[in-house]
Amino acid sequence: MGSRFFSYSATLLAILVAMGALFTLWASQRSESQFPPAGRFFQHASSVLHYREFGTPTAGTPTLVLLHGASTNLNDFYALTAQLPDHLHWLSVDRPGAGYSTRRVSGWMDPATQASAVLALQKHLGISEAVWVGHSLAGSLVMTALKEYPQQVVGGVMLAGAAYSWEGGVDMIDHLPGIPMIGPLLTHSLITPIGRAKFDAGIETAFAPNSVPTHYRKRSAIDLYLRPAQFTATASDISNLSAYLAGRSGGYGDISQPVLLIHGQADTIVAPWNHADRLINVLPNAVYHRLPNTGHQPHHVYPQQVAEWITEFVAGLTTA
Repeated sequence: MGSRFFSYSATLLAILVAMGALFTLWASQRSESQFPPAGRFFQHASSVLHYREFGTPTAGTPTLVLLHGASTNLNDFYALTAQLPDHLHWLSVDRPGAGYSTRRVSGWMDPATQASAVLALQKHLGISEAVWVGHSLAGSLVMTALKEYPQQVVGGVMLAGAAYSWEGGVDMIDHLPGIPMIGPLLTHSLITPIGRAKFDAGIETAFAPNSVPTHYRKRSAIDLYLRPAQFTATASDISNLSAYLAGRSGGYGDISQPVLLIHGQADTIVAPWNHADRLINVLPNAVYHRLPNTGHQPHHVYPQQVAEWITEFVAGLTTA
């Protein structure tokens, strides 16, 4: 009886996994059909970067380099870029492993390696000076670039940006892809159907206590996140980030470039008390805008105000 039950259970599990794999393949292809790449590609040793560019560089005025957070892609800045003035030159980049950017390295591609690839793109486009804008996880790239490339990255904007390690770890699901054999199997079969069922609730959590803007899911193309490759890359970013930041944050006081901090005071994903509130006390040249009753998405909740702050910040760095 026991062996028969085990056999039936194994057969049922195999059917579920097979059905999940077929659904994942269909859903991934459908997402890519709905949200095809809208920009150009840059070949780098560590990655292939997909990016969009608006305007042309102006001597003396830094270019904005927009870097999205963990589960999103370059489309996440649609509300903000619609409010930026036409005279600004900006790039919006899919971080390596997200959107349509891919990784060419084995193992985790840490923020320093990601930042190096973005800097190579900046140089390729002839951009001598830039202000990097990092939302959420991409704040780690901004802080890394400010410290390691002070001549090329002349300012930074931390948009609910992550800068310090935290206690409590991350969700178990972010460790799943790294489990030998089982992780990749489940990532390519069950993560997508389960994730799609819970996706809207997850988006609402990211915006809380604010409302999700109409058509956000479509305009941000966030469904691309549930493709196995991006999910795996994002999970490795999230699960390794805290330890990385623990080893980096001690040198923030050496950063002399101007930094603009924008953070919602009700953010429960990247808590302001552990990030922006601490940065303002160690950065010698920083300005902090605290947004009351605002969660993790200030650039969607207040796109015009955030665009004005960033525009003023860039104007203060303009030498022409």
